[in-house]
Amino acid sequence: MRSTSPRRTAPGQTLTPSPSTTSPMTVASGCTNTCAPKTGTLSWNAWIDIGRQYTGTEGDMEFVHVATRTKDLDKAIAFYEALGMSCSRKSELTKNKATLAFMEPPEGNFAIELVYNWGKDTPYDGGERFGHFAFDVEDIDTTY
Repeated sequence: MRSTSPRRTAPGQTLTPSPSTTSPMTVASGCTNTCAPKTGTLSWNAWIDIGRQYTGTEGDMEFVHVATRTKDLDKAIAFYEALGMSCSRKSELTKNKATLAFMEPPEGNFAIELVYNWGKDTPYDGGERFGHFAFDVEDIDTTY
């Protein structure tokens, strides 16, 4: 487990991040370690609050989902369900030979898109697992 991963702690145990610890979420959100979890893991509501701070104002960019590839879709869905998420929709892409499953927290304000490429039985190495981040804007021509 990486030192930047949120961890569960035993009752009464305190987890204090080191000053050099930065997570991808910390970097992406512009937070410093002052907003990193001091005990246990962040709740869904804490992540939602962090996300709301960076969605901007009306007409600005809004985070929609992040995509990651998996070689075992059923196992990946079960993992996110164990975290309290549910599969909001599933799509078969016959032309691309893939299945997509969108996992959302109860609040439904973002999704993790699980991508299963049919016939892929070997693990994804390095950056091959990452798919994309998806953002929504009112007018792409004005925004970009």
